[in-house]
Amino acid sequence: MGRISARSLTAKQVEHESQEGYHADGPHTGLYLQVKQGKSGLVRSWIYRYTSPTTCTRREIGLGSVRVRKLADARAIALEYRLQVLDGVDPKDKRDKTQTENATARANQITFDEACALCIKAKEPGWKNAKHTQQWRNTLAAFASPLLGKLSVDSITTELVFKVLEPI
Repeated sequence: MGRISARSLTAKQVEHESQEGYHADGPHTGLYLQVKQGKSGLVRSWIYRYTSPTTCTRREIGLGSVRVRKLADARAIALEYRLQVLDGVDPKDKRDKTQTENATARANQITFDEACALCIKAKEPGWKNAKHTQQWRNTLAAFASPLLGKLSVDSITTELVFKVLEPI
């Protein structure tokens, strides 16, 4: 499991710890140095352990590798998470929700041309022959793509759609 120490970890201990397991950064902080054997030697990373205020279960959330995140940074993040737990917020659930929202926002930023390609690919199995696929591609390329092709899908307005349809 690792040792629980009354003292906080030092930067030198973090760098040289070779005993596998969890090593606490002082009592009651929730911050642990996790040391485990990897493919190319020992891997050291930061873990924040807490009891979820919503489910009352023990949870862990990774804070990153010690090569990327220094001891002071890990302590600051652990403090932030500790305050969230005291406020009744589960840090892992909050992080997961934020990541989902960010992924959704990125998905909405695809261009019109990318959306067309995805649409054609999805509809293609239902068409009777390859000519239909080619007709869709040609029509979109001739009329919609010159005006809308490089725009993100979420920025296309009704007025732009009218401008595409007007010449037709």
